Amino acid sequence: MTRRRSPPRRDRLSRARLDLSALIASAHKQGWALVALDCALETRPPAGEPLANVLASFAPCERRLISLRTREALARKRAQGVRLGRPPTMSP
Repeated sequence: MTRRRSPPRRDRLSRARLDLSALIASAHKQGWALVALDCALETRPPAGEPLANVLASFAPCERRLISLRTREALARKRAQGVRLGRPPTMSP
């Protein structure tokens, strides 16, 4: 019997190509496949693994974009005068 796992979102599965490659290798070794329903990706067929690796090649770019968006949002909040970080502690 083939056991299938479907991650909630494929970009949450792995943010690094090496991690995804190790996960795919582990899947093949243990006899299960990765299936992403939102993009019709399955690692069991011969074309599935290379396609997964191509999609994973965008992970470093996505990480940098997330970081950039976070820095920009924090800069906007600072410009609006919003206090960021931990609230000040009460002095005794």
